Amino acid sequence: MNAALTSKETSTSYRFNVEHDGQTYQVQIWLNEKGKFIDQEIELNEEIIDDDTIEDAIVDYLDKNWDTLTR
Repeated sequence: MNAALTSKETSTSYRFNVEHDGQTYQVQIWLNEKGKFIDQEIELNEEIIDDDTIEDAIVDYLDKNWDTLTR
């Protein structure tokens, strides 16, 4: 038997409750091992949101306030 490692990925996720326009969204942000953004998931009432305007506003807010929010 023989094996060769072909790749390794490590990610970290952060979860936030974000209030926006009177709604509270549950947001999960994933970062790779270098701390770079790789994905997001935004939910409202346990349903995934697929609205670019809301997603952009929330992600922009988190990006601008990242250091304060993740201390």
